[in-house]
Amino acid sequence: MAPYEGEHPAAVGLTTQAELVQAIAQLSADCVGGVVYAFDNAKQQMMLLNPELNLVMEGMHVNGRIEAGRIVIPEGLETEEASDEEEGNEEGDRDE
Repeated sequence: MAPYEGEHPAAVGLTTQAELVQAIAQLSADCVGGVVYAFDNAKQQMMLLNPELNLVMEGMHVNGRIEAGRIVIPEGLETEEASDEEEGNEEGDRDE
């Protein structure tokens, strides 16, 4: 692909559509990873800073949204969070 003025640094040197698609997929995965890290970090900080409160974290999901007073997790993502929690418990990362 021919470069253009103001080309994003992540696209410099890519010569095929496949390379561009791969670069976009990697940037997307990096972004998702950052969001999940920040969400988990915020939950851990809330628990650390409020030890006297019995904060309920079960049911929280990085992609959850509030509808009619309930947390709704997008279809297909329900099991993703559950498997992540199981991995964290096995590794001893969390004190719940």
